[in-house]
Amino acid sequence: MEQRMRRFCTLLLGGLIVFAHSATSQPRLTSSVIGSGASLLSASPNGSAISGTIGQVVISAQVRSDSTALYQGFWVPYLYGTVGVNDREEQSIADFGNFPNPFTTHTTIRFATPVEGGLKIRVYNLLGALVRTVTAEVSMAGSQDVMLQAVDDYGVPLPAGTYIYEVEGTTVSGVPFRKSQTLTIIR
Repeated sequence: MEQRMRRFCTLLLGGLIVFAHSATSQPRLTSSVIGSGASLLSASPNGSAISGTIGQVVISAQVRSDSTALYQGFWVPYLYGTVGVNDREEQSIADFGNFPNPFTTHTTIRFATPVEGGLKIRVYNLLGALVRTVTAEVSMAGSQDVMLQAVDDYGVPLPAGTYIYEVEGTTVSGVPFRKSQTLTIIR
């Protein structure tokens, strides 16, 4: 009986030591997902990577040449960093928008800008792919109208959907500006 009690106490003490050690060395998870299997592919030479969970739609990340990334889906990394503030807000675009919106064949992008010279209008689909680039010459600062056809750079009509357009240029004083907005094509 005494030997049984000694064995029980030894096992109890050993179990407490193992439990105490395992409780202090648990990893801390910063994020999690419930799924029925997953995959992660390494980044390809063009900068895109695909990861996903079985049963979900395609999850993707595209990295553009200006080092911005677009993520879609549930597997999105935490991004930490600082954000700068532009103190020269007087150099921004005012009265920015397009009409009609939604549209079928063409829309007019109207903006008031303190710029003279060239500016670029880029149209992206919701995956971040550039589908159209328009270069416009502005003769004087002030209100500007640019007509945008609902076609890509090759003249092929864009499918119905929502797109993001970006107006980019440099002000007379040399300060770069960039403004984005959405547009919707209906067919």
